[in-house]
Amino acid sequence: MTRKETSFPENLMSKRNTNHILITLAALALSVGATHAANTAGKGIRTMTGHADYITDVAMSPDGVHAASASYDKTLKLWNLTTGKCVRTFTGHESAVLAVCFSPNGKKVITGCKGGVMRLWDVATGKCLYILQAHRALLESLAISLDGKRVVSGGYGDVKLWDMATGKCIQTIKAHEGTVRSVCFAKDGKGVFSAGDDNLVQYWDATTGKCIRTFKGHTYHVHKVCLSPDGTSIATAAGSVNLFL
Repeated sequence: MTRKETSFPENLMSKRNTNHILITLAALALSVGATHAANTAGKGIRTMTGHADYITDVAMSPDGVHAASASYDKTLKLWNLTTGKCVRTFTGHESAVLAVCFSPNGKKVITGCKGGVMRLWDVATGKCLYILQAHRALLESLAISLDGKRVVSGGYGDVKLWDMATGKCIQTIKAHEGTVRSVCFAKDGKGVFSAGDDNLVQYWDATTGKCIRTFKGHTYHVHKVCLSPDGTSIATAAGSVNLFL
């Protein structure tokens, strides 16, 4: 893969507001107690309010009907994007909810919190299906494989793979120095990408836990890694947005 770099405008690049820029890029727009939906023209069409503290992550259901928002108020909320109404509030986390991800069929949603706890929820009933102390702290990123069978989580220093049905840990990878900020599966599910506070993006064999490749180039914590739909390239974001082909 070759690297292409796109920097933010100079007036947006101060250390003081870098995190705010990356959060905005990752989740369209985040504000205290509000989730913003936008159409393809970038125009805001609806604002949903209800959280008592900052929103940390958002995810859209595969059918595009609902959005889920995670918050520092320790809750997850499910929103109907047509009406803008909160359908359900999921409670139980004892610390800020930092990550949320829908299953491919949209029937389940998984969350991670500041205390390292991972919870699997039934979307229709709001029932918590299991609770795991997945990491010692800072569970900031989650992803589910396309077949819906495995979960990858990123916490403080390590990446873990889980059997989604049973909650059993399949693999533990000592991935980064510091917090793992973002994780995602390769398209074929055989590999996992991770991004962390050590300014690196790593590609791991999901079966053996061995590092296949290290992507370098960022000079700041890497907050996001995502895979292109065709699986041939990744985009990463820190102080700049890098594209690896």
